[in-house]
Amino acid sequence: MTQNWLVHLVSVLILTLLSTNLSAQTCPEGTSKTKIYFVNGIDNTRKNAKASKEKLEETVIPKIQLPLRKECIEFDLSYNQNNFLFLDLVESYSQLVSSSFTDFWRFFARTIAANDRIEQALLRIFSVDRQSYISDATLNEFTNDYYDQIANQKKTVILASHSQGNFYANESYRLINPLAPNKLKVVAIATPDSFVGGAGPHTTLLGDLIWSIIGALFPNVDNGPCGIFWQCHSFLKSYMKKDTDSQIKIVDDVISAIPLSPVLPPLLAQPCFSRDIFGNRDIFWGDPPPLDINQPSPRQYPNTTTVSGGIVTLSVEGERWGSDGPTCVGVIPLFEIYRDGSNLPVTSLTGGVLNGSDIVVGNLGTTQFFVWWPNNLPNGTYRFRVLGVYIFAGGPAIFIPINSVLSTNTLTVG
Repeated sequence: MTQNWLVHLVSVLILTLLSTNLSAQTCPEGTSKTKIYFVNGIDNTRKNAKASKEKLEETVIPKIQLPLRKECIEFDLSYNQNNFLFLDLVESYSQLVSSSFTDFWRFFARTIAANDRIEQALLRIFSVDRQSYISDATLNEFTNDYYDQIANQKKTVILASHSQGNFYANESYRLINPLAPNKLKVVAIATPDSFVGGAGPHTTLLGDLIWSIIGALFPNVDNGPCGIFWQCHSFLKSYMKKDTDSQIKIVDDVISAIPLSPVLPPLLAQPCFSRDIFGNRDIFWGDPPPLDINQPSPRQYPNTTTVSGGIVTLSVEGERWGSDGPTCVGVIPLFEIYRDGSNLPVTSLTGGVLNGSDIVVGNLGTTQFFVWWPNNLPNGTYRFRVLGVYIFAGGPAIFIPINSVLSTNTLTVG
């Protein structure tokens, strides 16, 4: 009896600690915040549109990696309902197909495929222009909400808009961007429109009839056969089908629209950045000295070699000394590694830097800060750069973007 009571008590304590830890996952002060809305198209009940929003969220969130922060990203739904389009579809069906609606209801219930005349009826509906589709009241509701998030909540807003929902997204962008440039971004999916607000990305499947509309953006993804037309156009059943090219592209497009955090405010800056050296001068494999110490930075260093699995040294020039010792020890850089001559990273890594050898001696000298890494690179020649650094300033880590030059020397694996 006593043992069971103790087990229960321990379980309660563990759950309490877990709850406390989860509740503490709030967005750190000074970090960029983002709100992502799913904007639905036609033939969407609120329940179905909510399911689409949840699908987007549960697919995007696991893909978020530092320097982006999951706790600074939230999702919501912009639901628009256009019953008049359904009535137009009924009217178009009766004009183009038949006065008997047996097959119409079977099609609408997704039990039979569309024939040519049904597709003509659908195209008539999908070809509705922006002005005819948009409800002014709904547009005002959406736009006011987005602008409040931007102006008052200090968030970036991303609209993942499907089908005719792109009409609302593009109009909201037109209204908001002059007031808050680059704070509202559009990721278009199955759009019938001829453009994407802010020249944002779009995904349209080859099997989706939507691109047959005159002026619509052309298809740029092919998942292969997707069933009847309506399924090809479906956000849930087709565009976000697991591990398809369209799902991968949509998730990448949404994540790419999320902004990085701004540069650390001067109040929190460490001595490591007092002269803006770290990440902005020498970036090199191996150890000092450079080939010519008198060469303007970034200086040349000898190329290095290793084998796959060998420990390599990624080095960054930084401020030499502070009141408490080497200034940049404890800073955590985010490195990206590239094949020589390529602009596509092959991998990334982080690690707290150690203090190495001096590069420039004297009161205004600089020193090497480095990370040892047991590499997993295939045979080839590589360079690296510093994408940014993490700093701990009495709270959660804060990311400072740097975007350094590529290392002046190369690492050859093989």
